[in-house]
Amino acid sequence: MVNTVKESGETSLSYNTVTFHPTSTAISMNSTYHEEYNEEFHLLDFHIIDESGRSIQHASGSRNRQVKKGLYLNEYTFFYDPLKEKPEQLTITPFLFDTTEKTITHVRADWESKPVTLSQGEVGSVPVLDVVSEDHAT
Repeated sequence: MVNTVKESGETSLSYNTVTFHPTSTAISMNSTYHEEYNEEFHLLDFHIIDESGRSIQHASGSRNRQVKKGLYLNEYTFFYDPLKEKPEQLTITPFLFDTTEKTITHVRADWESKPVTLSQGEVGSVPVLDVVSEDHAT
């Protein structure tokens, strides 16, 4: 639900608006957290999927930040890829980037028109339901 506040300890996220444009999907939200968490929350990002399990890719965004009485007050506007059809619901999962150096495993295989699940480590997984190529983009 938009205009909903989610809290974890002394950290809160308020989801304000979700707007579907022909060129992007825009999501605005606010967060508050203690000044001591500044370095950790610089790495905050969001994994977004629709009710069919399709992941929506992050395109760009902006953040406005101020500190008041030991709290960071952030206003975010994130832009994601446009959707061909307006979904009934989106699941937004906040996560922190892991900055420790790790090796990346590359797996290459021919597409067999069967769903494939890609592990994202501790944050979960991403199902690939279909592969579509249009205008030199896949």
